[in-house]
Amino acid sequence: MNWPAKLQTNGWTGSTAAAEPVGDETRRWLFRDRIDRPEQHLLPGDPPDERNWADARVGWGLVMRDDPDVPAETKARAGDAPLIVQQLVEARDNAPVLRWDPALPLGTLRCYRRDGTDELLQLANLHHGTGSGAIPKYLLLLGSPDRLPWSLQYELQTSQYVGRLALSGSGLDHYVTALMNGWSGTVTEALKTVIWAVDHGSDDITELMRDAIAKPLHLRFSADGDLNSGCRFIDGRAETATAGKLLEALEAAHPSLIVSTSHGMTGPLADPDAMSASLGIPVDQAEGLLPMDDLLGPAMPGGAIWYAHACCSAGGDAQTAYSGLLPEGGDVDRLLKAVAGLGARTAPMPDRLLGTANPIRAFIGHVEPTFDWSVKSPLAGTPMTKAIEAALYEGLFVGNPVGMALKSCRDVASSLGSTVAEARRRYGRRDTSLNGEALACRLMWSDWRSLVLLGDPTARIPLPG
Repeated sequence: MNWPAKLQTNGWTGSTAAAEPVGDETRRWLFRDRIDRPEQHLLPGDPPDERNWADARVGWGLVMRDDPDVPAETKARAGDAPLIVQQLVEARDNAPVLRWDPALPLGTLRCYRRDGTDELLQLANLHHGTGSGAIPKYLLLLGSPDRLPWSLQYELQTSQYVGRLALSGSGLDHYVTALMNGWSGTVTEALKTVIWAVDHGSDDITELMRDAIAKPLHLRFSADGDLNSGCRFIDGRAETATAGKLLEALEAAHPSLIVSTSHGMTGPLADPDAMSASLGIPVDQAEGLLPMDDLLGPAMPGGAIWYAHACCSAGGDAQTAYSGLLPEGGDVDRLLKAVAGLGARTAPMPDRLLGTANPIRAFIGHVEPTFDWSVKSPLAGTPMTKAIEAALYEGLFVGNPVGMALKSCRDVASSLGSTVAEARRRYGRRDTSLNGEALACRLMWSDWRSLVLLGDPTARIPLPG
């Protein structure tokens, strides 16, 4: 670029603007003084890349139930965890082990350090990392929800990237071994996806889930030059979305991502043992359950990530968020009470898929049922599911770890939480014009809040290149 002929200033001399032609003195001025680069410690530096959980400013940590009978030194190294978990903690640079206890103040975890100290860490500080006073951004809860409650996972995932393993024995060994080995030897095809959408017609919520979740996501995949040739949509409106067709698609494609929308099994209500054994398993278009034994066979691609939008697909809780929502003794009320009667638990399908000898990477599902007002806003008449598209397409297929990919869903939950608080405040003042708005927001908030990740939050689709 050439020198300017003249330099102008925005100074006014009283009669004219100050300006002068550029001459030799300009070059002398340019190189007259030495200008040293400031020392880097005076600047905040580049922010950490949150995709890199191994960065000490981001961090990965284990969360366990605090046991007063376990020595602090043992707690600090997860010595009371199964050996495979101790090996994982050690392999991840002696990662922090955080402890939860119901007696702790709300929003806190205790961290026992290997130097013999311990700290009470406050989530609201938003101090992420593995150093003193920090909470790792990626957290793996080790234990079933009767030990580490769902409410803890809901709370943690508002600010952290959180997953859970409720496995034990060989199932835990299988999953953690695959995690540490990066799922080596799996045949998952990174750029292939399978979407399975049951559709029972306009009188059933499955049509709404097909329209608001499955179809838009398929359109995103099919419009992508890298993914379009490998996306299979088993569309219950165009064909019968049976379990057999899903199994055939999985065996043919070995997809990295599986998405299913359907009812989740929550019966028979009068038989708790049978209901417990089938809780949350997707129900196909012929009203049959997905056959677990077949899913655990050669059809199931090890290393896949599964998003299942179905009632209780991730599990159930001893206390439902929807208690008192609808008339006592009605179908919904009886369903909610029957599931709550099973206690806090993870569902059998994700446990078996994560704990098989050829485990999947992660399972994303719900602890509560989804209501139609949660899927489509009655206010604007538009689907409230864009965050799912963002997570499963824009998150996973840019290489983000699954916990980070779900950030869009966590943001929706946080936003709705604020809206619910405001709507309830106004309703408390008898502003009855907001009754419908308050109900819609409360239903959507409860639904997004109960969306959870099972598996390690650092797992990611191994994209080519």
